[in-house]
Amino acid sequence: MAKPKIEGRFVDWMQSFEEGKEPFPNCDGERHHYVPQFLLKRFRGGGKLYQLDKETGVCEETTPNEAAWQKDLYKVESTTGSHDGIVEGFFSLAETYGALALDALVGRPEELSNRDRGDLAFLVAIQEQRVPGFLAEQKENLNYHAIIESAVELANVKGSKRKQRQAREAYEALVEGSITIEAPDQEVLTMSLQALTETCQVVNALPWTILKATEDAFVCSDRPLTMYDPVPELPFSGPGWMSSPTVEVTMPVTRELCLRIGLSQRRWLTVKPTTRQVQRVNLRTYGWASRYVYGRSASLLERLHETAAADPESVPKPIQKRLTMVNELGTSNPEVTARNVARGWPRHVVRREEDGRRVLHSYEVIESEEDARRAVAPREYGAPTRLEWGGGDPGIERDATTPLG
Repeated sequence: MAKPKIEGRFVDWMQSFEEGKEPFPNCDGERHHYVPQFLLKRFRGGGKLYQLDKETGVCEETTPNEAAWQKDLYKVESTTGSHDGIVEGFFSLAETYGALALDALVGRPEELSNRDRGDLAFLVAIQEQRVPGFLAEQKENLNYHAIIESAVELANVKGSKRKQRQAREAYEALVEGSITIEAPDQEVLTMSLQALTETCQVVNALPWTILKATEDAFVCSDRPLTMYDPVPELPFSGPGWMSSPTVEVTMPVTRELCLRIGLSQRRWLTVKPTTRQVQRVNLRTYGWASRYVYGRSASLLERLHETAAADPESVPKPIQKRLTMVNELGTSNPEVTARNVARGWPRHVVRREEDGRRVLHSYEVIESEEDARRAVAPREYGAPTRLEWGGGDPGIERDATTPLG
């Protein structure tokens, strides 16, 4: 997909920053809001914001300042201590420009400029990657990745017999689980920030539909951006920005407006009044919430809670993007293949190579530390060949020549 050039105030600032004309952003506050206060204010009714606890069903009044925050969530430890708040400062700066763009969207959605769209694209991309639920999933995958990479490296150490023996002992301890690896929180934040530039360009380039509620109201949550893919490429794939032609991303931005983003939208920018879509979007927002849902009234949230409780299977929930180990057929683990088939998954997958060829492979989906350790345990049938992220655009697809199950 060709990506139109992203524009906006935030892009201007980043260019000035790269040229040395702007200082590091920094923020000294301890209260890090993972849903911006200016966004939560847009979901108030009569100046009041209500919060529903999904776990207890209790609904009570709150404020944008008291909602959706965690102490030192984005704090890093720099060598001098002077840049410990750089991540929060970066997010805060993007929020400042995003708030101005949101004002423009609310005022005249049909006339949204490319520059305001670019600032909103950053806001949307950041909102996906900054919430605790997403960061926790990222950390799990990084832990699994670290176990696999470390085990492979230890198993292939060269040098003296003493060095190889020590590496072998460490490898065995890692595979057995007597030692473990945990990715630092700073590494998780680094990974999210590195992905941000590419993500915001994708968000900006994809078609947008601005849904305008003509009745009732949209709600927000502690994880307000949702991804729903009714027909993923693979049954174990998590939804991604372009995981299939039918994937939809929704993010309510006010109680009257919601962004719906995805390849299935008809035009680059469309404004669509709607009544029926409000409840559908709200159920997704409810399902993706880690715990709290926010709205203009207690009655609105309580009705949503009752609807979700009456038919929980109809409420979409987050599907974690999983690490997938892709192996050549000659190195496949028969037990893993049998387990995949028993779960209704394809026996093999096809990987799209860089030269355009589609090559049949076996695979292992890494869903736990046990999976990661087992994947790199001593084996007679060979070693893994590739690691892929099992979500978004993982570069692998279903093998149409072998039946499911």
